[in-house]
Amino acid sequence: MALNFSDSDKQKYMTGQYRKEIKLYFPQLSLTVLNSQIYGESLSLEEAIFDGNGELSIIGCISNRFSIEIRNQGVQLKNKTIQVSIRIDNGSWNRIFTGYVDSVETVRDRSYQKLMCYDALYKYQDKNFFDTYDALTFPVTIKTLRDAIFSFIGISQESTTLVNDGVSIPQTIEDGELAVIDALRAVCQMNGVFGKINASGVFEYVDITVSQDVLPYPSGFYPGEAYPCSTDGEANYIDKYRNVTFEDYELAAITGVTVRDGTSDTTYGRYGTSGNMYLVEGNIWCQGLTQATKNTIAQNLFGKVQYAVYTPFEAVTVGLPYIECGDAVTFYVYDYSSGHAETVVMSFSVMSRYLKGIQWLTDTYKAAGSEYQPEVQPVSYEMNVEQQITVIENEITGIGGRIDDIDTSIGGISGDIDGLSGRVDTAEGDIDDLEGDVTSIASAVQDLQSLISYGTADMTPGTSALATGHVYLMYEQA
Repeated sequence: MALNFSDSDKQKYMTGQYRKEIKLYFPQLSLTVLNSQIYGESLSLEEAIFDGNGELSIIGCISNRFSIEIRNQGVQLKNKTIQVSIRIDNGSWNRIFTGYVDSVETVRDRSYQKLMCYDALYKYQDKNFFDTYDALTFPVTIKTLRDAIFSFIGISQESTTLVNDGVSIPQTIEDGELAVIDALRAVCQMNGVFGKINASGVFEYVDITVSQDVLPYPSGFYPGEAYPCSTDGEANYIDKYRNVTFEDYELAAITGVTVRDGTSDTTYGRYGTSGNMYLVEGNIWCQGLTQATKNTIAQNLFGKVQYAVYTPFEAVTVGLPYIECGDAVTFYVYDYSSGHAETVVMSFSVMSRYLKGIQWLTDTYKAAGSEYQPEVQPVSYEMNVEQQITVIENEITGIGGRIDDIDTSIGGISGDIDGLSGRVDTAEGDIDDLEGDVTSIASAVQDLQSLISYGTADMTPGTSALATGHVYLMYEQA
């Protein structure tokens, strides 16, 4: 993810003392604009992968914005591609922005043009992806889907494998509308990555980098004073800054992940434990999936988001164009918690940055976030409105059927009444016959008593199979 700046150039940027040059190139016009045609310190570059103040949401897909004032070129620059590069002390040029000119405003008595530029994601984010989506052969994997998205908008993407690339999804969107930005955000969310366009115009999938490295603080220096910068590929040690402020907490480690369509989704997926649960809700690519598949997504996602632990902060430093969102930065700062000043090392994750100026280049880094994720409300088994309507319709149909059954029963009862009269007459005859049978049984009992008294009948109790056997009731659960 790191930009291709040499260690020597990084150390020079850290001092803030070397001459810097900016180069704007418009490839469609073969036009190059250099420092001599740029107004003062008018350059600004804003980037972010997370710009919220509440709970952390790992999605990204926030467009970069670049602004600068240049001498009026007398040509149409709007909608043209722009590439911005920087170098220090006549060193190598390094790209810091690729995008297009969204608007041009003439300023300073029309002698200058103020360019407002965005990356390609901003240009294509509202484009309707539905027809391309609808033409896919479903089910498709997330990898196939994201390849189709970038082929559709004509932007290159980083070659990498995401944790849920292999998940197959059915076709669930049928209303004819599917914005590119919604499709991309859903891909990034279910894979636990921040999407962003990098300085070369390529879409990247960014993980948070938090450095745990600690450097011995050099004697003779104090926090904020410049001394040679060193890097290890992960942390960027910033030795010269204006101020650093940070919260007295770091984001609590995520303990589990829940994936569901909404609060009425009874096929939700879950992995991990409750406590600080990360919720993925309403993701369009998770709709229509089985609970087993959602469980797999949650498990894979947990492997990414469990490392999203950082301290919210804000820092203003010398301009360091080699820093990107997602990088870790490390400062030596004073800590007064013990009652006196102690020098400590603090590492932070850059979630947004604002680079401004040219010769007086400054950087502002930020990372916000609540300490805990919001409590995940349990799934409600109450029916929504559509489900209730369906139940009512079924009940109405059932009532109609029961009315027909009652009509039939009434007809049957009428016939039964006629038959009942005949059965009463028959029963009276049966009663007369029964009286005769009772008389015969009484006579037989007397004969049996006579036999028992003479010992001619063996009445010794026997052992029956039913008395000693066992009866088992078994059932099979559906």
